[in-house]
Amino acid sequence: MKLTKEQREQLKQKYGGHCAYCGCTLSDKWHADHFEPIRRNNDGTCLNPELDVFQNLMPACPVCNKNKHSYPLEYWRKTLEDANRKLTKYVANYRLALMFGQVKETTQPVVFYFERYGTPDVIREASNER
Repeated sequence: MKLTKEQREQLKQKYGGHCAYCGCTLSDKWHADHFEPIRRNNDGTCLNPELDVFQNLMPACPVCNKNKHSYPLEYWRKTLEDANRKLTKYVANYRLALMFGQVKETTQPVVFYFERYGTPDVIREASNER
C-alpha cells in the first residue's frame, strides 16, 4: 500500500513519533510495518489484501521492522525473549561480556512500546525526548 505524505505523517504520530515496538524516536528513515503480516506472491502482489490497509500499519524503526520481518507479533515476542539463551549458546563474545560483568541479563517479558503507550510513565518519557 502506497501512503500519502499526510497518511505517513499521521502514522508516524500514532505513538508520538516513536517506534511502536521499541519506543525509540523515529528518524526520517522509519518504516510502515504491517502489524498483521501480509504475504506476497513472487510478482509482488498481495496474497491477503484485506491486511494491506492503513489500519493494519504501525510506525517502526528499521531495526524492529527488519527483525520482525513477516512474523506474527507473539512469535516475534517469543523470539526476542529467547535471545539470552541464543546469545549465550552461540556467541563467545557475549559469554565473555557476561563473565566480565559488561552486560546484565533479564528474564523480564518483552513489552512493546505500543502496549505501554498512554501510561503516565511513557507519556512523561516521550515528553522529555522532544
